Amino acid sequence: MTKRKIPRRVINLALAGTSALAGFVSLVITIGSLFVGLWADSLFETRPLLTIIVMVLSVPISLLVMLKIVLGLVGKIVPAPVTNNQNFNAPTVEEDRFEDQS
Repeated sequence: MTKRKIPRRVINLALAGTSALAGFVSLVITIGSLFVGLWADSLFETRPLLTIIVMVLSVPISLLVMLKIVLGLVGKIVPAPVTNNQNFNAPTVEEDRFEDQS
């Protein structure tokens, strides 16, 4: 059995796509905290208080979890090597057009 080599570009695109889905984790945490708050309110009979507290506490937690996921995945992306035929200082088509009119 031979292992198939996956191109680095495909791996980078998969990591970028997966990091874009990190916002879904925030949604799951928010909905979960809503249900936990409603359950705690029904248990202790403090109707809106615990739901509001749990929801407010879930905001920084969801942001930190989302940030950790995104930074972890984006940190694994390896940029493509720069080849000699790429000239980043060359003027673009728009720059050439503006220089000709003056």
